[in-house]
Amino acid sequence: MGKSTKYVWCLHCERVSLREEWEKMPYGECPYKDCDGHRHDVNGWSKNDWPRRKHPEYPRVPELGKEYPLY
Repeated sequence: MGKSTKYVWCLHCERVSLREEWEKMPYGECPYKDCDGHRHDVNGWSKNDWPRRKHPEYPRVPELGKEYPLY
């Protein structure tokens, strides 16, 4: 997981959280309890990362916990 942004997006649940929340998780899992995503599912939230590269209309500062679908 890159440290370029404080926001990260999970490919499994498609929700945004803070990078520090992921880093606190003991096994690198998604911080949302109802998601089984892990460290290989996390992506940054910069304009060069998914999903903002695919959806440039997504906000620079996302709403935490909101779903931002990739497709």
